Amino acid sequence: MVDILNEQEIEGKGNPTPRAHLTAHDVGGDERCTDKGRLDADLGNRLLDKEQTTPSLILDAKVKYPDMPFEQALVKALDEGKEDVAAQQKKIRDSGGNPPLLGKMLVDSGLVTQKQVDDAFAEQKNLSKPGQPAPRIGDLLVAQLKANIEEAIRQQNCKK
Repeated sequence: MVDILNEQEIEGKGNPTPRAHLTAHDVGGDERCTDKGRLDADLGNRLLDKEQTTPSLILDAKVKYPDMPFEQALVKALDEGKEDVAAQQKKIRDSGGNPPLLGKMLVDSGLVTQKQVDDAFAEQKNLSKPGQPAPRIGDLLVAQLKANIEEAIRQQNCKK
């Protein structure tokens, strides 16, 4: 991940490089599988360019799920990350504190972009019905990532 993250960013002390560009190596590609690595890098770059993922989530997906297909690893990393952040939020609340909103905590952790949170809030507003609980932001973020990945893959396939 050296191409897209410096040491400060990996430690969470910096902001993602504005013009980050993934290579096949960044997403786990090797010399034996360069086509798949290039496709995964292209997918990651498409998502990064549209602020539909973060370098931190890509790193989490690569490190935690190296043997899983890249697109599945991204979704799994976000799904587990949102649960971890929700647990942190609950721990703060249970200790009598006033935790930040889940969306802010997810952005601060580097799992999602502010654009993703804004899009999820807009979707939540559109899906909300009187007398029914609103869809959970974390669940909407995971669903949006899946949809964005599917769209990026469709665009990749049209390029061929």
